[in-house]
Amino acid sequence: MSVCKVMANSLTSKPRPKSKTVNTRAFLIGITLTLCGTASTARTLFIDFNNAESEIAVFKQTSQGVASEVVVVPSYTRIPRKQRLIVVKANAKIEKYTELVQDCAVAVNRDKKCDTYYDRIREAEQEREKATGGYTAKDLEAELKALMADTKSPPFNMVVISGHHELGFYRGELTDAKVQEFIDMMDGSRKLYDNVNTVVFLGCDTGTKEVYQNTLTDMFPHVPVILASEDKAPTRNEARNLAYIKQVMTIRPKLLSAKSVREVQPLFQSLLSKQWPASLLWKQNFVFFKDSTELL
Repeated sequence: MSVCKVMANSLTSKPRPKSKTVNTRAFLIGITLTLCGTASTARTLFIDFNNAESEIAVFKQTSQGVASEVVVVPSYTRIPRKQRLIVVKANAKIEKYTELVQDCAVAVNRDKKCDTYYDRIREAEQEREKATGGYTAKDLEAELKALMADTKSPPFNMVVISGHHELGFYRGELTDAKVQEFIDMMDGSRKLYDNVNTVVFLGCDTGTKEVYQNTLTDMFPHVPVILASEDKAPTRNEARNLAYIKQVMTIRPKLLSAKSVREVQPLFQSLLSKQWPASLLWKQNFVFFKDSTELL
C-alpha cells in the first residue's frame, strides 16, 4: 500500500464526533489527497532515439517515495522489447565490422576477409531495420500527436530526449530525424509541454550556447530547467552516465525552487562532479557551463 493510501486511511477511519476534530480531520484529508494527487501525476515523456533501456530504468526509479510514470516513444507497442534486443545485437555487429573495415584500410597485408565486412555491415543494418519495423521520424511524429490527443491522461512535467546529435541529425539505433524536422515535430505537439518544467537532453553537443540560442529556446520557450551537454556525452550504459541521471533527479526539486544564480551554482557543480559535460539553461536567461555562467 502506498504512503498516500496509508495516510488517507488513517485519517478517514473511526472519525470522532467532536466538530473541531472533524474539521481538523477534514482539513488534513484534503491536504493529504491534494499532495498525493499531485505526486501521482509525476509523468515523464522519454523520446528514445537511442534504444536507451538503461537510462529509462533510472528515470523510472522512485524519487522520495514518488514513482514517476515514464512514457516512451517509440512506444513498446510499435517496437517491443524483444525487437529492441535484436536491435542491440545488430548494432553490436555493425560496430564490430566497422572497426574491422578500419583495420583493413591501414593493414599492410590485407586479409581476404576484408572484402566481406561491408556485406556483414549491410546485413546487420537490414536486421536492425526489420526489427524496428522501419520506424521513421513520421512514425515518431504520429505517436507524439496521439499522446497530445489523449486528454484523459495526466500532463507531462518532464521531457527526456536520448540520442546522438551530429551532422544535423538527432539519431540512434531506433530511428533518426533531421534537427529541423525534429524542431517542427516538437512545435506541432507543443500542447504536450504546457506543464513541463524540466527537459533533459542526453546526447553530444546538445547544450552549446549556439544550440540554446538557435534551437532549444524555440523548442521549449517556457521551460525553466533545460539540461544538456556542451561536449561529447558518455554512452548510454556508462556508469557515469547513469550516475549523472540519478543526480539530475536528486537535485531537480532544488533547481526548480531556486531563486538565484548563487543557489543554482553548487547544484550545477554536483552534476559536473559525475564527469558528465553538463550545461544548464535556467529560467531561459542564465546558461551554466563548466568554465562560465553567462546570460543568454
